[in-house]
Amino acid sequence: MCVLISVSACSAHPPSSNWKIYQNPRYGFTFPYPHQWQAQPPPENQDGQIFSHPDRPEIQIQGFAQSQVEPQGLENGPNFVTNQGIKAVLTPTLETTTSRLTLRIYSHQVYYVWEGRSPSSEFAQYYPLFEQIAREYTIPVK
Repeated sequence: MCVLISVSACSAHPPSSNWKIYQNPRYGFTFPYPHQWQAQPPPENQDGQIFSHPDRPEIQIQGFAQSQVEPQGLENGPNFVTNQGIKAVLTPTLETTTSRLTLRIYSHQVYYVWEGRSPSSEFAQYYPLFEQIAREYTIPVK
């Protein structure tokens, strides 16, 4: 019951009083996250950030970017469009213990990856939250 309440409290359209916006200092991408989720220490290279559910650290959202790399997971072309109008690939991966929803964008030689993950037994409950965050993901427009 707590998980359902927590997820429904997080499913409002960002930004609102229940959301914060992460902006990456190196690559400039942004995504919203529930205000009570906790940021993990960022990597030294400042290429991304992980946020964890305050009561369930195994439930996470994360965004990273890399330049000068060969993008992966884009072979079949875009199947998703963000609210910014950016074409992307959105892929759910269902596994035995942990499942994830992954957003991939390749633009101007930068490979952007955003991901939401949860225990597989609860993935259906977290999918709407993860999809909403993926829709709100933005990249710098050049």
